[in-house]
Amino acid sequence: MEIAIVVQRYGKKIIGGAESHARQIAEHLAARLGWKVHVFTTTAQDYLTWKNHYPAGLETINGVLVHRYPSTTTRRPWLFNGLNRPLTKLIRACSKVPLTRPLARVLERFWYQLQGPVCPALVRDLLDQERYFDQIFFFTYLYYPTVFGLPLVKSKATLIPTAHNEAPFYFLHTKELLRAAKTILANTEAEALLIRSTYPQAAARIAVVGLGFDDELLDPENLSTIFAAPVDGRYLLYLGRISAGKNVQVLLRYFQTYLAASGDRQTKLVLAGEVEHGFVVPDHPQIHSAGFIAEDRKAKLIAKAACLVNPSPLESLSMVVIEALALKVPVLLNRESEVLADYEKTQKSVYGYDTEQGFVDALGRILQAPWDGPEQMQILAQGRQWAVNKFSWDRVLSAYKAAIDQAP
Repeated sequence: MEIAIVVQRYGKKIIGGAESHARQIAEHLAARLGWKVHVFTTTAQDYLTWKNHYPAGLETINGVLVHRYPSTTTRRPWLFNGLNRPLTKLIRACSKVPLTRPLARVLERFWYQLQGPVCPALVRDLLDQERYFDQIFFFTYLYYPTVFGLPLVKSKATLIPTAHNEAPFYFLHTKELLRAAKTILANTEAEALLIRSTYPQAAARIAVVGLGFDDELLDPENLSTIFAAPVDGRYLLYLGRISAGKNVQVLLRYFQTYLAASGDRQTKLVLAGEVEHGFVVPDHPQIHSAGFIAEDRKAKLIAKAACLVNPSPLESLSMVVIEALALKVPVLLNRESEVLADYEKTQKSVYGYDTEQGFVDALGRILQAPWDGPEQMQILAQGRQWAVNKFSWDRVLSAYKAAIDQAP
């Protein structure tokens, strides 16, 4: 079996929802199923500018053949950020009126050009090589490679949209992508519901798949947590891209409010991940930026945490939440994300907040709970079992095989 995966960035040090998702799928399809996997991606490492970082051409990463293409333009963050909101509002207004829909399509294409990465050579080569692939998997609905590549190879296209309730989800191009894709693989029921309710014509082609994890590697009974922790003592852990887009600036404010209200001088907040350019982590004795964390240390860092926190309002899965549950670690998350809110509804070790005071109260309850007591240990064990049952690699890879089996 020979397949292609299309994603806007790809690499061991690229941390991000869709990018990490695509890399894990690619490596597991190659290693577990023996498929020949090609990844079509850009040379960019930084999604804010799409500057060419990696050499263009071919390289092999963990058994996956990676095709890299340069972007023809770089993003100007100041220009994109300044035009994004008024432009998307104008697009929505134009798309609702039949007479102005052609203008909406033109404005959408302009928006995609502004956002980037603009890589026509990637799309051109993908079309030229289509005949060699049994299936082509596109990750995220939001970027140029998917928007302009998927419609050209739609007979072999599976879309993993990682959709959120955000302005571009309602673009005319998004509707066309969901119509063109032969199969749509959603990460969660909440994401699938968003797609079905907005684009009913896609409902019959959606399967809820998500992402897998190796339960033997995330077993707290077998995992040694003896390692050089970034801080001493008890810590709350944020793991991911450290940026305003992930709501980290709000997390920092809420955490400092908790410290002031509780008088807690022991608990620290550890931010593990790359700090986005321009984002400032405050100089505070109980806030620590640990930088990029390699995969072989990540599980230990989670396992030793008092709590994992995800403040993002836009999530289609949040694998770190699943990993924390597998490692029997309580979770604190932002209910603004419907995907995250669903986890709170199903798991007693997951706590949600939707206000600053709600954050303070929930974190206090987590830190004061006797998690080594019999009732709490049972709750944590139930969370692990749920994660193992729902997110096994066997189930996920079977869904990817089914996407190919359904090919005409």
